[in-house]
Amino acid sequence: MPDGKTWKDYSLRSEAKEMAKAGALKYIDELIGQGESGLGTVLQYRMYHYEDLNINLIYSNIENVKRIEEGLPLVNITSDHLV
Repeated sequence: MPDGKTWKDYSLRSEAKEMAKAGALKYIDELIGQGESGLGTVLQYRMYHYEDLNINLIYSNIENVKRIEEGLPLVNITSDHLV
């Protein structure tokens, strides 16, 4: 998490997911900023965190967690992306 907290420090699951996503994007940006020397670490991170980066932390899944928390029905958001 970018603010030094753990997922247990958040009262809402959606908030924890949003912060995890922000932390993942920040870390990936830092590795990309390293250029060629960070390439191996970026690839390893992507492999180790495939499910988070491609399923758990995508926009539509976070939005649906928010809807569940608010007691609203789930929606099908077709333009999934991490950012």
